[in-house]
This record gives sequence, C-alpha cells and structure tokens, in this order.
Amino acid sequence: MERAHEREYDLLRVICCAAVVVLHTGSIYLAGWQPGMPAANRTAAALMQSLTRDAVPLFVMLSGAFLLPDPKSRDFRQFYRKSWKKMGIPTLVFSALYVAYAYAVLLAKIYIKHTAGTDQLGQPLIMWLNGVPYFHMWFMYMLAGLYAVTPVLASLKQRMGERAWLAAGVFCTLAGMALSARTALPWYLQWLLYLGYFMMGAHIRCHFRKKGENPLRNGYLCAGLLCLAAAAWLFHRKLWYGILPRYEVIHPLSGLIVLSSMLVFAGFAGRRVTVDLSRQSRLTFYLYLFHGGVLSFLDILMRNVFSWEPGIPQMLFAALLTWLISLALSAACGTYIRPGARGKGDGRAHRR
Repeated sequence: MERAHEREYDLLRVICCAAVVVLHTGSIYLAGWQPGMPAANRTAAALMQSLTRDAVPLFVMLSGAFLLPDPKSRDFRQFYRKSWKKMGIPTLVFSALYVAYAYAVLLAKIYIKHTAGTDQLGQPLIMWLNGVPYFHMWFMYMLAGLYAVTPVLASLKQRMGERAWLAAGVFCTLAGMALSARTALPWYLQWLLYLGYFMMGAHIRCHFRKKGENPLRNGYLCAGLLCLAAAAWLFHRKLWYGILPRYEVIHPLSGLIVLSSMLVFAGFAGRRVTVDLSRQSRLTFYLYLFHGGVLSFLDILMRNVFSWEPGIPQMLFAALLTWLISLALSAACGTYIRPGARGKGDGRAHRR
C-alpha cells in the first residue's frame, strides 16, 4: 500500500484542507453580513461557503480509502493504540486549548465590552460536552466514531465481495442522507451519518486500483464540479430570494453534495500527478486543528483593532493568512513535537 504511487490523493487532501479554510472564512463573514452592507460581499461569502462543501465528505472518503483496506486496521489493539496517539491525544489537547480560548473571549465580552452576561459562563464547557469544543472540532469527534468501528469494518471488507461492499456503502450513504434530513443525532452518533462516505472512499479507491486505469476520470471530475456548482446556485437563490428548495442544499449529506463528492473522488482516482505533495499532505492534520483558532483570532483582530469591514479583500486576505499561519504552526508541530515522524510519514499520512 505504497503512497508514493498515489500522489493524486496527496493533491486532493491539500485541496480539501485549503477548501475548509475558505469555507469557514466565508461562513464567518456570511454570518456577519447585515442589510445595508454591499450585496457583493454577501455573494462572495456565499460562494466561498458553497463551492467548498465537498471538502468534509472528501476528507472522510480519504480516511476510509486508506484505513479500511489496510490489513493493520484489522488488528484491534494495534489500531486503537496508534489511533489514540496520532488522533486521540491531539484532539483532546486542542479541545482543551480551544475551550480556554473561548473562555478568554467570553470574559472579554463580559467584563470589557459588556456584550455578554455571566449566565453564559458555562457555555464553552457545555459545547465541549456536546462534542463541539470549537466550531471546526466537531469533525474530529465525528471522525473518532468512524475510527472506533474501523477494525470491524476492515474485517467485514476483507470477507465481503466488491459488489456486496458497494451495496452496503450505497445503503449507508442513503441512510445517512435520510437520517440527517429527519433527525438530529447526538454528537457520539454523528459518525453514522458519514459511514457511507467512509465505506465508499474505500470502494472507489480499491475499484480503480484493481482496474489499473480510470479513462473517465475527467468526466467524473467535470460532472462532480457541475453538481457542486448547481448546489451553489440553489443556495444563492435560497439565500437571496427564499426560493425553493427548502432543505439545506449545501449540507454535506444533501443530494447534490453527496453526488458531487462521489464523482470528484472518482475523478481523482488514477489521475497522474507529477508534483510530490506528500510533505504538505502530512501537514494537513495539524493545519486543520490550528486553522479554526487562527481564523477566529484574525477576525477579532481585523474587526476590533483595525476596524476592517467584512469586504471581499478582507475575506480573501483572512483566508490566505489563516492558511499560511496554520501551515507554519503545523510544520512546527511536525518538526518539534514529532521529530521521529520524518521518514515514516508516507505510511501514516493517510490516517487523516
């Protein structure tokens, strides 16, 4: 399972990580838009939020694509021990740091700006107990649920045929879509909604590795991007005019986003990539963990210190600076926190 021959997935992982930064930047500025502000700002923020919606599903599919076919994933004890060190400990450490940061911001609002009350003092801890210690950290807790069932799924995949596994993946995807539309699952069951993505990622990668070629990859990619553009267009119409559909068209489990994510992932399978992005790919784990706090701090700084209004240049600047700072912090973690990771990263990088 040598990663050196699958540079397309390194490229996809880097693209997805950049897309997540753009998505969250657009979400912050879209939430802060008010009537009277330039309409172009709202449109730009909406595009940033909607045209990057494949990022989370693709991250889940990338995880499943490399974890589930790996024979080492079937060893419960070894898998859980490595996963705890690689993902569990960093998730808990960053959760605690973000809760502390949330308290610092909340105390500033209460005692300096007087825009919040003391009745909100328990909110950061409550959010952590609900699996969302900070706005982007929900993904880590959802992913932990998928990691928890990975040894079972990996064993099942070994025993099931390709068609049976595909049928199971499609069923779980449709079930996740139905559940997300009808009910709100508690945080410790959120992984059930994304189980289909996890399984389909493994199927798509293994299917094209078995075939040895993917002549329709450009067609898959173009079709996926068209589905994403259609979702963005519907989101724009709903945002401005309140026109149907009434469901959330850019939710990770909405029909167009599911179809787009599957097609884009298939479009990257077997794609020839000459640029080696394995090092950048290895940095995406900590980059994701860092970017939420970096983006939030920059937003506070830009609004309260420099008095910048949320315009298009500010959004683009915030996204770019968030990426660069988070990348630098992630590289520092790779250098100083895990110095022994060099030379071994290619075999571990996929566990994102």
